[in-house]
Amino acid sequence: MPGILAAVAALVGGYGLVTENRESLGTDPGIHRLLGVLHLLPSAVATFVGTLAIAGGAASGAFGLAGFIADVIVGILHFALSRGPAHSGTDRWRRDLERLQKAVAVMTPGERAQVSTDLQAALTILAERGLISDAEWVRARDARIGLLGASMAPRNGGSAA
Repeated sequence: MPGILAAVAALVGGYGLVTENRESLGTDPGIHRLLGVLHLLPSAVATFVGTLAIAGGAASGAFGLAGFIADVIVGILHFALSRGPAHSGTDRWRRDLERLQKAVAVMTPGERAQVSTDLQAALTILAERGLISDAEWVRARDARIGLLGASMAPRNGGSAA
């Protein structure tokens, strides 16, 4: 039964690798490395223990080992196919920015003006209530439509960038 479960995990993980390779979502390489560890380590240990059990006569039949071996291979592939530096989601960021620019481009001038007016009013209220500093208010006022969240999001330990 554990070998069958490992085979299912290998199928799901393999499908994810094929999908990501075919049309990348810009998944951070660190995520792939984590998945590689989660597939590789438990299945490698189980393969080793299973091999010892079969060699020692405590278990018969190596059919269950096939699922573990397949999962080990999927774990290795996660490492082999994700060689970029961790925390480099630049492809995803670039695609998201392009989608945002297309969405803003199809807005009418009136819609853009209304969004801008609403944002300015909200920023004024935040500044008046002391929820954002004067420097943050000035920077937020100058942010392009759709990029306010990205420009104001906390980075590097919680300070605004």
